[in-house]
Amino acid sequence: FLQFTSDIIEDQRWLLRMLMKEKGMRYLMIVIWIVTFAGNLQNPAMPFFYVLLGMSAFQIGQSGFIMTAGTLICAPFYGWLLDRKSAYLALLLSLSLCGLGCLVRGVGASISTV
Repeated sequence: FLQFTSDIIEDQRWLLRMLMKEKGMRYLMIVIWIVTFAGNLQNPAMPFFYVLLGMSAFQIGQSGFIMTAGTLICAPFYGWLLDRKSAYLALLLSLSLCGLGCLVRGVGASISTV
């Protein structure tokens, strides 16, 4: 486990060094890392929020499935965009859709909104 963790950290360091050299990607990658970190902090609390809205365990599972299905459906398109156009455009589109989804989920005051 420690070797696996060490390899992941080293990969992230390499990526950071590489992207810091490219000005166009520098700030975008920093934003992505911050958004990913913040998103992973709120993930454990979301089921409690859903319970407060009155969702059943099945409905909570459905919301998780919808988010996963959206990722699986969009991934090939993002890959195509990365290969054919630019990484900047793919990342910008991905962050925009993620932000929109988080906004809708964050202001959701009813089960149908979430």
